[in-house]
Amino acid sequence: MELGSSCNCPHLHKFICPERLQDSTSSKQTLDQALSWYEKCISSHEECEGGAFATTERDWLPTRLVDVGVQGDKDWRLVLSAEIVTPPHTTYPLYMTLSYRWGSKPTLLLLSSTMEEFRRGKPIDDLPQTFKDFIQVARHFNVRYVWIDCICIIQDSIDDWEREAPTMASVYSNAACNIAAAAASDPEQRLFTSREPLDPRDKIVAAAIFSADATNYYPLVNSNEHFAEQFESSNLKQRGWVFQEWFLSPRVLHFTRDQTIWECCDGAMKSEIFPSHQLAWDAESDKTSAKSLRAQLGWVPAGSEFPEFMTDQCLDTWTRQVQRYSGCCLTDPRDKLFAISGVAKHFMGVCGDTYYAGMWRTKLSHQLCWKVDTPQPRPICGYRAPSWSWMSVDGMTKIEKVRKFNWTYWADVADVKVITKTDDCTVAVTGGFLRARGCVLSVKYDRYTKKGKGGKHRITFDEKCWLRVELFPDTTEDEFGETGCLQLLVLQTLVLLKPHRRDNVVWLAGGKSLNAGRNPGPSSQKTDSKMTSADDNAQGPNDESTKTLEKGVELVSEDASDVKYIVCEGFKCCREDLEDHFSLDDGQASQIECLICKMTLTDFHWHVPSTSCLVLEPVKAVEGAREKTYRRVGLLMTDSDACGRHMLQEIIRQSPQEIVLI
Repeated sequence: MELGSSCNCPHLHKFICPERLQDSTSSKQTLDQALSWYEKCISSHEECEGGAFATTERDWLPTRLVDVGVQGDKDWRLVLSAEIVTPPHTTYPLYMTLSYRWGSKPTLLLLSSTMEEFRRGKPIDDLPQTFKDFIQVARHFNVRYVWIDCICIIQDSIDDWEREAPTMASVYSNAACNIAAAAASDPEQRLFTSREPLDPRDKIVAAAIFSADATNYYPLVNSNEHFAEQFESSNLKQRGWVFQEWFLSPRVLHFTRDQTIWECCDGAMKSEIFPSHQLAWDAESDKTSAKSLRAQLGWVPAGSEFPEFMTDQCLDTWTRQVQRYSGCCLTDPRDKLFAISGVAKHFMGVCGDTYYAGMWRTKLSHQLCWKVDTPQPRPICGYRAPSWSWMSVDGMTKIEKVRKFNWTYWADVADVKVITKTDDCTVAVTGGFLRARGCVLSVKYDRYTKKGKGGKHRITFDEKCWLRVELFPDTTEDEFGETGCLQLLVLQTLVLLKPHRRDNVVWLAGGKSLNAGRNPGPSSQKTDSKMTSADDNAQGPNDESTKTLEKGVELVSEDASDVKYIVCEGFKCCREDLEDHFSLDDGQASQIECLICKMTLTDFHWHVPSTSCLVLEPVKAVEGAREKTYRRVGLLMTDSDACGRHMLQEIIRQSPQEIVLI
């Protein structure tokens, strides 16, 4: 219903009023609206028709399905997919999946002893209430088969679980729709909820609509806080397995406390009170929603080619998912690799990179800089992943976002290997190592304050200068005491160089303009721009000798002023690197080569705002390894320029070492 523009608010030309709801989400009106969303998606959303694992010919089914029959049937039974599709009949039926909370004591499980009983069939009335309601939804959608994990995987067979768990990517990607029991805390509670018909409408604010065909319309929508309470903060969303289920499913119908919410791969979310319009609150957050990410990463037009490496965009997307997933709960901590296996396979298909227990081969040095927000006890399930992977610990994990400019990476990963129990590289890790060459520093530390998480620490190399740092232990067992010694593997630094005089170097990003306050000399006097090693820089930042800058140099402004910083990965460069980075013409490239090669580091003020180091603990050497062997126990970060510059001088003075991390 539309209201005229007689509103007291001069900015709103028209309103779109909320729908009047029935008193239960089980009403025919609610289910008809859900079916309408589904049918529109099937008929008009090309991007929702399959993702990285959905088969376009619909020629894949899970090993087992639950046959719920049709309206009026009183029994359900477990069937094998091989029995459903038999030659010459090759039509594959639709099926739906269910996301729910198991509860503390599940009452219905497929066991080796109950297999035959389930195959013969059992009364629907004997099922837990959530499952009965789920069957009602499936029948309303005219879908005869459903997949429920506790009924379709043999729960007392490790072999069956290890076969079925890695197929979750295909199970959810190929499902017609996933039904999310967001309001139920266990299967005995209802999928549907009773409600006061006006309750979802009594928390309304004016907000702009995001619809191409109704630019001047404004709906009355629920406040962001109300939607977040129903959806983002639901107990179901905190379940680790559900993260993957929602990410992989092309369509999800959420049954929340007050209403149903529709989510599909076109990036929009629809609510029952505004069934035809995207939720305004979601317009701000859809870049981080699972469905939008799946649509961006998984749907590629025919004829397109995937990249052969992990791009910065893909890696940033992955790190966001790591943070969300690592903050979720798992009943069995052994499931941590399995419950994100399907998402990992999705990224493998999109980015073409190699996967190592939650990490990617491309930019592996950057991904090693993860930290645990609140350390938890070491997992009691035993070995789960190498210590250098965030998969080895519990608790929310944060990985630094890939910045628009490059870091200096001091640790070169020479070799990495992860051993798995099966051919599936995403699950069942039994061992692994990482061989790196880099700067290993020995420092003393003490704690100078106990405020905040774990307290602040300071370190010293020679007891003449103490540097304040932040130490992040990986587990509670790894927490650092009042005093002690640490061994650090330096991972990365961020170096900013500010010219002493503004007219000394003016270098606009992209190479559009390049001027020097001094004459760089004729091109015939160019200095050889070959790559230099860390040993060439042994005298440190105050060395008067000529230095060159590395690929990735870039200018950034300080706030809104015209003061420029050069951001660099190190102190080495070649002409080809600069040409690749800036796409310069011959004249500009000639100028850059001449200027860079004659530039001395004393032309600049140094700023080293950030340095990250792994905290290491020596362990028994890997058999056959000549290098020292360590395990990771934490992360050290500097957040001051003075500390960063001092540490950078130590790095340059040290000779690289080869070590093994397990």
